[in-house]
Amino acid sequence: MNGRPVDPRLLDFLREKIRQASDLTVAIAMARQAGYSDAAISDGIELVRPIGNSLVQGRIPAPPLVRRAPPNLRNIGAPGFDLYALDGFLKPKDCARLIALIRHNLQPSTLSHGDDPEFRISQSALLCFLKSPVADETMGVKIAPAGVFNCADGAIFLAGGRQHHFEALCGVLGCAELREDPRFRTALTRYENRDALRAVLIARMKTWNAQALEDALGAAQVPAGVINDVARAFADPQVKHRGMAVPTPHPESPDLHTVASALRFSRTPVAYRLPPPLLGQHTRDILAQELGMDDAAIDALRAAGAI
Repeated sequence: MNGRPVDPRLLDFLREKIRQASDLTVAIAMARQAGYSDAAISDGIELVRPIGNSLVQGRIPAPPLVRRAPPNLRNIGAPGFDLYALDGFLKPKDCARLIALIRHNLQPSTLSHGDDPEFRISQSALLCFLKSPVADETMGVKIAPAGVFNCADGAIFLAGGRQHHFEALCGVLGCAELREDPRFRTALTRYENRDALRAVLIARMKTWNAQALEDALGAAQVPAGVINDVARAFADPQVKHRGMAVPTPHPESPDLHTVASALRFSRTPVAYRLPPPLLGQHTRDILAQELGMDDAAIDALRAAGAI
């Protein structure tokens, strides 16, 4: 509840539908059909739902983006709250190593109690600041292969450190044998041998066009993207469609284009009236029009080197 008034008719509606269906999800759906908003329904539920009655426990369904969860995601919460577990997120050996790393690096918190400096209410382990191969592998602080790689006609940025990404990368580049190479078999050994791995990948990637490689890696679900220079960025179909390059003729550059505003308003469109000024191009106009200075005063400032 956020202190918002709740329509009494909605409360009566929810009570009746819960009584009829004994299922809060059904009541929510019917309230929506009746035209009530999710915010109003959520507030109403807090007022009418019996505490502890498992027959009517329920929640407003998550929006579509949230519902696209992996199939191994489980809700292990109790009535009244949600707690999720993702099966298989870490392999057992990785989980054991992570637990050992946390225990080894536990430090007292800065919160104390009363006058006893030895009393601490919690401990913490900031793994993101550790210089440890286990932290690098498990927490993703350092990964390999990753970074910028040159192709035949440009460069691409790649993040292929996770196991399934690396295996897919090898498939795209036609070097499946790297998957079984002891130097590159795990995230840790790939990071330890990152220079050797990078040399192999560079040799493979230099035969590819950057866009073709990005497309192939994208189809294989490997995070990668072409690094654009200015010309390539403005040649992008989406950039062209959005009209992000505005013709702005300039006395010294008749073909000058500038970057358009990303904001688009239907009733008050952005106007591009003037090209970028040269250094000091409008100084005299501003001093005369805004400050009321005459030519003699402006000339005196120019002679003194002030403008």
